[in-house]
Amino acid sequence: MYLKKLYHTNKWWFAAVLLFIAMQLFLNAKQGVVFSPVYHYGMYSGVMSPEKEYQVAEITVNGKKLRTQDFTPAQWDKISYTVQLFHDQQAWNSLQWNNDIKRLMHVQDSSKYLNNISTADFNTWYKNYLQTILHEKVDSVAIDFTTYTFDGTKLTKKPGL
Repeated sequence: MYLKKLYHTNKWWFAAVLLFIAMQLFLNAKQGVVFSPVYHYGMYSGVMSPEKEYQVAEITVNGKKLRTQDFTPAQWDKISYTVQLFHDQQAWNSLQWNNDIKRLMHVQDSSKYLNNISTADFNTWYKNYLQTILHEKVDSVAIDFTTYTFDGTKLTKKPGL
């Protein structure tokens, strides 16, 4: 048996393993008391409900809207997820600066804390990036975010605001 062999080999490790087992049993018996994810993974087993609304980037290249079904999943992730990450990062940086950093650190210079990539810089980079994926010249790119609502069974495009 492992514990018997461990006891004879190293009494300190035996005590540590026994303590870990005892803590795991205690936490499992408490059902829901989470001390650490190292000890108890129950915190990850909850039901995840779908969101009520989803924002989706609609990308138009050279006047033609890109469609998911025209690309492999990996290609589509490269195309759309890049836009989503930039959009989310811009919003997150601004939120953190306005809510926390500026208030707590009493700093007025945001250049060290905010992403300094402008939308124009991103669009220039993104056009070149799309050319490598699409293997064609990209003259224009338009990115629009459309909101879809989920009613429990299907996604419906929300009317323009």
